[in-house]
Amino acid sequence: MKAGVITAVVVVALAAAGPALADLSIFGPTGLLRVPTVDTIDAGGMEFGAHLVTDEVFTANMAVGVIDRLELSAGYVNPDNGPSDAIISGKWRVFGEFEGEQDFGLCVGVFDLTDEFNRTVFFSAEKHFEVGETKVRGVAGWGESNSLVDGLYAGAEIFLGRNYSALVEYDGEDVNAALRWPFGERMKLNVGSVSDELYVGAQYVLR
Repeated sequence: MKAGVITAVVVVALAAAGPALADLSIFGPTGLLRVPTVDTIDAGGMEFGAHLVTDEVFTANMAVGVIDRLELSAGYVNPDNGPSDAIISGKWRVFGEFEGEQDFGLCVGVFDLTDEFNRTVFFSAEKHFEVGETKVRGVAGWGESNSLVDGLYAGAEIFLGRNYSALVEYDGEDVNAALRWPFGERMKLNVGSVSDELYVGAQYVLR
């Protein structure tokens, strides 16, 4: 019931208009695969995603930029070894790497606000740098042990050009990796390995 009420609030918030520029993680908050990045969806932006980790979990989620630097996400989680449920998550970008004179970005967030599975508080820091002529985003942070992350985590997104990127991360328990590429102007596809299982995912930017 709690999740249903908050989900309705999130859906109402989706009425705003504006661009969405971040990428959804498997469980909803913008991020790599499991690891959340500092990115937040721009105010009024909206994205939808679906993700399958074979023999592990299927998720369908949406995220909205409520106001500048604040996003909310709502998701349906159907694990193979337990009951399915809806989850609500929120993330606040404290500051971005390219905002003012900041040298790195920082965010704080809560996964599963209503504690349907296991509420998790997390924070992430990130920094962009170059390796030769290749641009890389490095992410590191900490989250309470959960299905999202497990303690200290880290990851990287390697930008390959033309909106293609390679993702690699350590979520506190497993090393995950995937390739993310655009399919048209509004859609991206992901294929890789998560928790040593085949992972496929897609996301669509509505606005």
